[in-house]
Amino acid sequence: EIRETMSVDPISVQPEADILEVARIMLDRKFAGLPVTDGEGKLVGMVSDLDVMTSELMPGHKGRIDDVDALFPDPGMDWASFRSLKKQLKKIKGKTIGDIMTPTTSCKMITPDTTVDVAANMLIRHRLRRLPVVDAEGRLLGIVTRGDILRSGLRRILDSAGVSA
Repeated sequence: EIRETMSVDPISVQPEADILEVARIMLDRKFAGLPVTDGEGKLVGMVSDLDVMTSELMPGHKGRIDDVDALFPDPGMDWASFRSLKKQLKKIKGKTIGDIMTPTTSCKMITPDTTVDVAANMLIRHRLRRLPVVDAEGRLLGIVTRGDILRSGLRRILDSAGVSA
């Protein structure tokens, strides 16, 4: 069951959180995404690094984009481009995570009783990096990532082969 694999009490943010502050948390903690919860701990959405990158943070982009190469500045960025990026950062200041998050109506979620196999299939089938784990009332209990699933599978293989760490 996922309850044995998930990370419990994950860091979450609220919809009112400033996009730049959340970007800083993600950068400092090396997180590619975070759950978004309300004041009662109920999951209201998910925010990913792609959500942040395809928000108005990146010059010239409105909403989601298909050209991933366009997300990264050219190594030969000139000062005009740098000033443009700085202007965009000022423009986004004050916008909230609620403006860019994926709401729970569009999120895949699992419960603590979900099997590791079902979670792994969901991650693969829907090309997700993480799944929030919620209780019957929708309160966030944990999060499971592709890495968590991989480590769980490897442990099972090594244990069944009698290989100790």
